[in-house]
Amino acid sequence: MNDLSTKTEDKSASYRVGIDIGGTFTDFVIYDTVSQTIRLEKITTTPNNLWIAIDNGLQQSKISLTEISQLAHGTTIGLNTLLERRGAATGLITTMGFRDSYEIARGARPDSYNLFYRKPEALVPREHRIEVRERIDSTGQIVTPMEDDDVIAAAKHFRNHNIASIAVCFLHSYRNPEHERRAAAILAEYLSEAQVSTSSSLVREWREYERTSTTCINAYIMPPTAMYMEHMTAALEQSGYRRPFFVNQSAGGVQSVEAATAKPVTTLISGPAGGVVAAARTGILAGFRNVISFDMGGTSTDVSVIHDGQPTITANATVAHQPVMIPMVDLHSIGAGGGSLAALDSVNAL
Repeated sequence: MNDLSTKTEDKSASYRVGIDIGGTFTDFVIYDTVSQTIRLEKITTTPNNLWIAIDNGLQQSKISLTEISQLAHGTTIGLNTLLERRGAATGLITTMGFRDSYEIARGARPDSYNLFYRKPEALVPREHRIEVRERIDSTGQIVTPMEDDDVIAAAKHFRNHNIASIAVCFLHSYRNPEHERRAAAILAEYLSEAQVSTSSSLVREWREYERTSTTCINAYIMPPTAMYMEHMTAALEQSGYRRPFFVNQSAGGVQSVEAATAKPVTTLISGPAGGVVAAARTGILAGFRNVISFDMGGTSTDVSVIHDGQPTITANATVAHQPVMIPMVDLHSIGAGGGSLAALDSVNAL
């Protein structure tokens, strides 16, 4: 969980509000700190402008923003961007000789007997994966100093091709991030309009392919997520809200809007993770520490196992067929919800 000490709760306001935007409904959990009671509100989601649903829900609850001390928000903006492949044009800067490791991926096929299996398409096309002369060994020692001119040339390439977001992932940077930090500084100087994601700021673990994939996902969803967070924060401020605004993490905690904007990959299952945490707490209150969480929305259903009162956390998840090395609640999602239609085909198969 991020350090939120700079944003303390305002004791003059009596409500804490949690908002979860789903594909069909937007849900509100309103906790009154004075009476220590909880009430729920539900309103139809407005896909074209998600703020409208939030505003309508707050009006329906008859609570003013000035009465709220904290807002926590579960969002699927990053996940939907990845699933629908509508992220930013993304570039990758990597170590000389390793531009294709991201696309080669792992040799093992997840579905061995599927004759029609195709590997997921890389988020970064090969022509926008640029190699840089540099090398750090597995102990963190610099073997080949980084050539700044290579990074400058990459910046020019990205500008010429209107690349809005850049992932930087060098070999063994989890042991020594010096070259990645230098590359990010050069990009900030020569391509100031671009947003940069470095693997060393996201994943300090070995496994080249998974680390590169995580960094590319972060870069791919960063511009849409930043725009969403900026719009949401501005709408809250225009409505008079000046207190802490948090975003759910995929691992079940919360983080500041600034942290969520810089590391949007940590919010991929922000909404579903909140449901699992709530199920764990509800199970404890009911006297059960081992629980199966079943969370059906209008569009999808999420299932997770809670052991000894704690949600199961994994750092080796796969989202939209893309590896993610960020800690997150271990859950399984299927594309069938309360609004899904079931039918039998010509041979009576579901």
